Amino acid sequence: MVRLVTLLTAAACLLGSARACYEQCTISAFQGVPPRPLPKRPALQARRAPPPPLLRALQPPLQLKRRAPRPSRPLPQARLPRHPLAHPVTGSRSVTLTLKLQGFDITSTKPSSANVFGNPAYPGYTACGSVTNWIDEMIVSYNESYIYSYNFAYGGATIDAALVTPYTSTVKSMTDQVNDFLTNVGPKPSYAPWTSSNSIFSFFIGINDIGNSWYQSGDRAAFSDTLLNAYFALVQKVYAVGGRNFLFINIPCVDRSPYMKSQGSSTTAAEKIVLDGFNTKLAAKITAWKATVSGVNTWLYDSNKKLGQILDAPTSYGFQDGTSYGSATNLAWCNDYHVSPGVHHYFATDVKNILAGTGF
Repeated sequence: MVRLVTLLTAAACLLGSARACYEQCTISAFQGVPPRPLPKRPALQARRAPPPPLLRALQPPLQLKRRAPRPSRPLPQARLPRHPLAHPVTGSRSVTLTLKLQGFDITSTKPSSANVFGNPAYPGYTACGSVTNWIDEMIVSYNESYIYSYNFAYGGATIDAALVTPYTSTVKSMTDQVNDFLTNVGPKPSYAPWTSSNSIFSFFIGINDIGNSWYQSGDRAAFSDTLLNAYFALVQKVYAVGGRNFLFINIPCVDRSPYMKSQGSSTTAAEKIVLDGFNTKLAAKITAWKATVSGVNTWLYDSNKKLGQILDAPTSYGFQDGTSYGSATNLAWCNDYHVSPGVHHYFATDVKNILAGTGF
C-alpha cells in the first residue's frame, strides 16, 4: 500500500540536511503496495538557488566569538528516490516527521505517485544546501510501504512564538504548523484520506526553544514545563482528530557544536544543563500523556545520545573528527551549527530500527 507522510515541525535549523533543520513536528502517511524494484531513472538535477540564511538558535546578550567559515566544496546533487511510486495508489498511510528551510506549501503541488514530497522540489533546501536528511531516507529508502510526505516543518520554529520568539516574525511556530495540518489535512480530504491506523505523527522540536532561552533569568526547569505543556496541548489536538501513532525525537547535543564550543566551556556547560533537563522532562511527559489517552502507540528516539556517540568516536562512524565542518562527506558538521547529511543517515538508520515491523 502507499503511505502519506505529513511533516509538521517547529525546529531549530541545527541538523542542516535535506528538507529542514534539526526539528520536525508531525507526519501522516498512507499505506499501499509493498516496495518493489523499479526501473532506474536518470538522476534528478538538484535545483541551485542562493542558500537560505543560517538560522541561529543562540542569541544571548553576550559577546560571541566567531570563526571564519572554512571553504566548502560543491554539495552533492540529489538522487532519484528509491521508491518513486510510479504506479497507481491503492491506499495510503500518514506519518509526520522532518526538517525544511523552505517549507511545504499545502496550497501548492500535493504529494503523488510521481512526486512523493509534493513541494518544494526534491530534496529541497536546508542550511547545508540541497542535500538529503533523515526524513528523506525514511521515506524513499527505509520505508516499509510507499509513503507520501506532507511536510509542515518550518526552519527556525519554536513551539509557540508567544513563549519563545523565533529569529524572525515570519517563522511558523509548531502552533501554526499544527493548525495548518488541522485545517487542511486533519479533515481527511480526498487527496489525503488518512486513518488512525495507517498514520504516524512525529515531533522533533525544542532546539530553538532552548537555544533562544537557556541563558535567560528565572527558573529554567519550570520554563521547560511551560514549553512541554504547550507542546502536548498540540499533540492532544492531533490525537483529537484521529492521530494514534506518535514518534517523538528529543533535542540533540547541540551544545557540542563547533559554534557553541567556540563560546567557551562555561557557556556550553550552562546550555547542556537546560537542554538535558528538557529532554528528561520530555520522556516523562510522553509517559504521562500516554496514560491519559487510549489506543496510542508512542516511540521516543534519543537523537541526543546518537549524536553524542558520533562525536565521542567520530572515526568509528566514518568522520574525520567531531569539530570540523564543510561539505566533504567525512565531516560530521556541514557548518558550525548544523550536522551533515552523514549524521542524518545514522539518525535515519536508528528511526528505521525503532519503527521496524510497524509498516511505516
